[in-house]
Amino acid sequence: MTHCYSELRLFYGQIFVLFTVFNLLYLLIVSTITGNSGYNFLVWNLFLGFLPYLIAIVLKLI
Repeated sequence: MTHCYSELRLFYGQIFVLFTVFNLLYLLIVSTITGNSGYNFLVWNLFLGFLPYLIAIVLKLI
C-alpha cells in the first residue's frame, strides 16, 4: 500500500511542476507579446505557491 501511495505522490508532484512550468512559459509569452510587465507579480505568486511543496520535501528528507 505504501508503494502505491509513494507513486501517487510522485505523480502529483510531477503534475504540480508541469503546471508551474506551463504557467511561467505562459507569463513569459504574454509579457513578450504585450511588451508590458504588468503580470510579473504572478511569477512571485507562483514562487510562493511552490514554497510549501519545497519545504515539505526538505522536511521529508531530514
